[in-house]
Amino acid sequence: MPASAYWIPAFAGMTTVQLEQRVQSVDLLITDIDWLITIDADRRIIRDAAIAVEQGRIVAVDKSTEIAKRYSAERTIDGRRTVATPGFVDCHLHSSFQLSRGLADEANAQSFLFDRMYPYEAALDADDVRVSATLAATELLKHGVTCFIDPGNYHPESSVEGVMSTGIRMVVSRSSFDLTKSVLGLLPERMIENTATALERAEAVLEKYSKSGNPRLGASASFRGLNNASDELIVGLDKLAKKYGTLLQTHACFSYSTHDSSVARTGKAEIERLESLGVIDERMLIVHSGWLEPEEVAILARRKPSLVCAPSSSLHNGYGNFLFGKLPELIALGVNVAIGSDHASSGIVDMPQEVRLACCCYKETRINPRVMPPETGLEMATRNGAKAALLDDRIGSIEVGKEADIVLFDTNRPEWQPLINPVSNLVYSATGDSVRDVLVAGEHVVADGRLTRIDEEKLYAEIPIAVGRFGKRGKFLGSGILHWARQAMEQFKYRPTNLMISLLSDDHLPIYNWYVVNAVPKRLEISGINAANNEILVETLALNYQYFKYYDPASIALDAAAGGVGECEWGESAVHTAAGAGGGGGGGGWVVYRMSSGAE
Repeated sequence: MPASAYWIPAFAGMTTVQLEQRVQSVDLLITDIDWLITIDADRRIIRDAAIAVEQGRIVAVDKSTEIAKRYSAERTIDGRRTVATPGFVDCHLHSSFQLSRGLADEANAQSFLFDRMYPYEAALDADDVRVSATLAATELLKHGVTCFIDPGNYHPESSVEGVMSTGIRMVVSRSSFDLTKSVLGLLPERMIENTATALERAEAVLEKYSKSGNPRLGASASFRGLNNASDELIVGLDKLAKKYGTLLQTHACFSYSTHDSSVARTGKAEIERLESLGVIDERMLIVHSGWLEPEEVAILARRKPSLVCAPSSSLHNGYGNFLFGKLPELIALGVNVAIGSDHASSGIVDMPQEVRLACCCYKETRINPRVMPPETGLEMATRNGAKAALLDDRIGSIEVGKEADIVLFDTNRPEWQPLINPVSNLVYSATGDSVRDVLVAGEHVVADGRLTRIDEEKLYAEIPIAVGRFGKRGKFLGSGILHWARQAMEQFKYRPTNLMISLLSDDHLPIYNWYVVNAVPKRLEISGINAANNEILVETLALNYQYFKYYDPASIALDAAAGGVGECEWGESAVHTAAGAGGGGGGGGWVVYRMSSGAE
């Protein structure tokens, strides 16, 4: 029976004064929502709906006309031309990897971890992690995620600082490894710890954050992978998780190489090993779970941990989790399965797109369109995610008593029209870019697509500075070289005489920069230089010299703010500048570099 059935008779025969006295004042009303997808126990979808919020919690969900009779508020959000959903829960996102886009493409599991991401992670300092985590939280919020689980890094305090500044919820962890070498490779020196140190530092994070008093911050024990974790570390972390009442999380079974490595070293597959240690239960979070032996499927069905599907990660790195994974079957067996975007190095951090990939890829690999309907995908991103985070009593659905984590999607967009089935449109057509407003515990943290707590432009200005900083500590930026540039270099039997590049915008600097690095021309001409991108270009060329020894920053001189020409002799030759030569004031012009070996 709808809630309105209990209210309409109560007003019968009342005077206007009596009705006014029955109207309750609340903190916030969201009114006139075109479609409200509650994902409550009855999976109600309400047309022309409204939500009343008091002290961060939902106190009423009903038709707009009924809410208007019973509630008033000083703050009102207009829900016309929107679809509302619960806030999404991203159950696996490395916030410290947000600055790694473009650094780990076309890499198998071994190369991805040991050649790309571990060296990247080892190069980060605390402030780099703060910037990365802030950027991660920003992208999550703008795409409708109100809570995420971080598998950890080596500067968790910086992660917390950055993430909490945005208003999102977070489950923080500290990375734990204690085996420096596995079949797959050797950990960077900065990441090496013994078992006692790893446990001590993990407990410090749990003690500090698991009961911090901040309702938007929780903690988890985390060992990042089975092949670099001893039995003693895994059992020790399990005891800590039980002591502090938190999750125990890990990556497992995400590729054939991790599966084979586990069997080669321990004689057991990954889930089989965890079962032998007695650590699998409903408080455990296992990410990926794609490569399972038959006995492991039975173990998961019996122990009921939460599993996390990471669609874009598997597709980007070719892990084969959709070809060989058993998540649809495990869902049918009653296992809780959620979704995680994993990391920016696989491209998207966009929950609606992750849901679409999860649903559609299993349809394709099963050759069965009935597998993984959109409703299942949306449950994975909301209710199931909240359960996996041990927060299902607080978030994951829009119903009375839950905290007001709510997303409004703007349907005045082509991908949302025509709007016949909002669940279908959301999963199969929309992206996170159509998110208009996001509330966390009733706080309006995204309004009209912009974060309300932080200055986004200031954050974006910090990013190239952080990249330049950590880039000087590691030699992995070369992994970001464009495939086109690699092909071009293979075709060059000798260095070309000239390479002319036009900077159409500042955004093109890094892209063209890789062409310069690979082609290594005798003469380089770059157009479009101006005062704004002058400093950035000098810095990127200087970084190239550090990694590739091609361009010596001491021989770079740019002064094109007046639209002139600057000439630079390479090697040990003197630097010559001719600002203003050739005329043109203020608009940018050609800057010509001539290398001493082969200058024309």
